[in-house]
Order: sequence, then structure tokens, then C-alpha cells
Amino acid sequence: MRLPRRSPSPSRTASLTALILVTGASLAVGCRTSEPTTGLPSVRALRAEIGTWTYDSAVRRLGPPTTRLELKDHAVIAEWDAGTESSPSFTLGLGSTSGAADTTTGPTVGGGVHHVFRQLQFDAAQRLVLVQDIRR
Repeated sequence: MRLPRRSPSPSRTASLTALILVTGASLAVGCRTSEPTTGLPSVRALRAEIGTWTYDSAVRRLGPPTTRLELKDHAVIAEWDAGTESSPSFTLGLGSTSGAADTTTGPTVGGGVHHVFRQLQFDAAQRLVLVQDIRR
């Protein structure tokens, strides 16, 4: 004799859904992007120099830039190689079926490696106005 199969109770389904969401959120928080490691000062430290550094003082402190672009108005955008960083990722997907179309996504684990350039922008007077990291 076979017993009838019971469907899960709504509270059990809600508990399972909450467990999946909490696990996913914990993994997302734990997968922080690693910072590139170079001899360059941090973006935060360089932002403290906005308005005081000139292009020449940046070159004296950081060495020659990897790339340098001078704009028509004599402003300069310069980039220093800040190395690579990795960005792990974890995705938990759901599947659905709609008529003849069937779309299913499952858990994926991956990430990527990005090259990071520390970009400093100088105005026409050659004063530092912006510091940011560019990932390619």
C-alpha cells in the first residue's frame, strides 16, 4: 500500500525560500572584490591631493603614467597601471516554463579578472581634479 504524497506546507516552503535567500545574501557579502596590489597610493589617499597636486608632482610621486592623453583645452588624463583584481560571483537562478518556450537557469559560480588603471585627471592649469580606478 502506497501512502499519498503530501505537498509541502506553506510555512515549510516559506522557510526554505528564506534559507535560500539568506544563503545567497551571505555568499554575496562574502565575495568581495579584491583590491589590486601595487605600490600606488590608494584612490582615497590620492583624492586628498585634489586641488594641490599638479601633473608634474604626480609624475614625481608615481612615476611616468602608462598612458597620457592631452585634450584640446590642455587638460590631461593620465593612467597608471594598478595591476589586476579578481571578482568572484555566485548566482542562484530559477526556472520557468511558458508555453513552447522553456527557460531554466541554475546555480553558476564564476567571476573574472580585470585589469585596473588608476586614472588621474588634471585641468588646463594642470591641477588634479579627479581620481578614479578604471577596470578593463
